[in-house]
Amino acid sequence: MSRTQRLKLAQYTNTPIHLTLSLLITHYSLLIIHCFMPTTTSSPGKIILFGEHAVVYGQPAIAVPVTQVTATCIVAPARRRPLILHAPDFGMQILFSEADPHNPLAAAVHALFDQFETPPTLEHTKLIVSSTIPIASGLGSGAAIAACIIRALARYLGRADLATDEMVSKMTYEVEKIHHGTPSGRDNTVVSYERPVYFVRNLAQSDGATHQRAVDVGLARYPAALETFTVPTPLHTLI
Repeated sequence: MSRTQRLKLAQYTNTPIHLTLSLLITHYSLLIIHCFMPTTTSSPGKIILFGEHAVVYGQPAIAVPVTQVTATCIVAPARRRPLILHAPDFGMQILFSEADPHNPLAAAVHALFDQFETPPTLEHTKLIVSSTIPIASGLGSGAAIAACIIRALARYLGRADLATDEMVSKMTYEVEKIHHGTPSGRDNTVVSYERPVYFVRNLAQSDGATHQRAVDVGLARYPAALETFTVPTPLHTLI
């Protein structure tokens, strides 16, 4: 490039229009990077209030959420390009693209992405999970972690239709099947709806009285009778 050409280029790059274009490019670049705002959701633990053992034999059980312990998921923009799965409580940080599909965090992401015709490509995003729910204690930690990941990521992607209680419960159930084979459907329902659940396993094979009660309240149409209901007064007061 000749000296004259360099001078002309320098003159051009100092013109107001160049400055204007530069500012516009910077502005829209920042918009693209920050178009997704951080999203945080939590899901409670669960405990079986009545019928923990009898439920195995077809008797009703009542499970309730335990809000004193929760799993929390934060989805936020990140500097690194690939989607990062980070669970500091469990000493885990891994790229989603490199994670085993059965990894608890990755399985929840896959369950959500399966609802898309074309799975989204998340770049510059970090998914952070923390939990105060004891693991392997019957408190629904696995279901709660999956539910909060699914709901947070669905909201982060602007898919409110996939963040409903019903859809979160459905997708969490799919994750539960990976880790438990044939889950009852109780845990995913309690942690997704955050409400008590009346549950009967194998309703068709239960005793006549139990089946009739389910028919009377309209539960017999469900393979595994699940029904959420509200508690008008604090649970500890009722107990």
